[in-house]
Amino acid sequence: MINTLNQPVRRGPMGSTLIWLSDQMGVGLLEITILVQLGLYLILPITYWRLARRADFAPSALLLALSPAMYFLLWAAVAGAAARKEIFAIAALLLIGLYIVERRSWLLVSATVLLAVGAWGHLVNVMVLPIAAAVLAMPIVLQASHLREPAEVRGFARLDMAALVFLATNGGVATLYAIVYSSVPSVSAICAPLLERGLGPEICDGAISWLTLNSAKGAPLVADRYSSYSHLTRSFLMMFFGFLPLGYLLARLPKEAFQAPLTRGRAIAIIAALSLPILPLYLVAEDWERWIAFHVFCATVFFLLSLHLDLIRLSPRLERQIL
Repeated sequence: MINTLNQPVRRGPMGSTLIWLSDQMGVGLLEITILVQLGLYLILPITYWRLARRADFAPSALLLALSPAMYFLLWAAVAGAAARKEIFAIAALLLIGLYIVERRSWLLVSATVLLAVGAWGHLVNVMVLPIAAAVLAMPIVLQASHLREPAEVRGFARLDMAALVFLATNGGVATLYAIVYSSVPSVSAICAPLLERGLGPEICDGAISWLTLNSAKGAPLVADRYSSYSHLTRSFLMMFFGFLPLGYLLARLPKEAFQAPLTRGRAIAIIAALSLPILPLYLVAEDWERWIAFHVFCATVFFLLSLHLDLIRLSPRLERQIL
């Protein structure tokens, strides 16, 4: 609901677009927002199911589906956080994963649109770009290792590069905008268009109330919050249980299940590295549970694609041993 109708502010262009759609269509702003969210949510179970089904590892897929990586548990640790804007990045990464498997151009185009739009709503949708690039590079790595024919990769390389260049440009502009207009002296100008359209004053709580703070002011608040033992313990427990299903699978897999160039050690290193693009958010934003859950999700997508690309091979016998 953050908007730029009265003054420019970070994350505002997306809210302004929703308000414009609401005014043009004569539909309530809240209803428009809910419809957009529902559309994004529908992408998650459909794409995950297609990835899991095509990987042909139903028991392990079920185990992963019960982890916080999946949409229906992703925000369980933060009540009311289901409307968070990283949903754009989550849906886009699943679409990119499915694009890698099915090689249908419209899947990458759809993911590109989601990330481009999401970049103007939250910078997490810009920070995810290195992860998206790494996912798109997986078939190229396999080609270099002589596990894929060049023709299988070359035909899509130009589309991949065009998408990444566009997203990098869009993300750079969105980031610059967010830095220049990082805060406002008062949220009244942001709230006014919402109140005029019939929303209650409580809409100005939450994310809107944080607009008076920039990253320099947010960092001390984060440090103060996580100086508390209870908050640190909660985050640690979420990370432990969030990674437990995936960690269990990786630990139980025998050495021969990993195919060159992937090894168990490299898989663990890659999963750890997936946290690097979003590490700055831990310094300036209090809700660490969101970033932990997002990290778990990215690691699960990597595991799914490793199965698809035969970097990890699970036989029925291994499935029974694991479970």
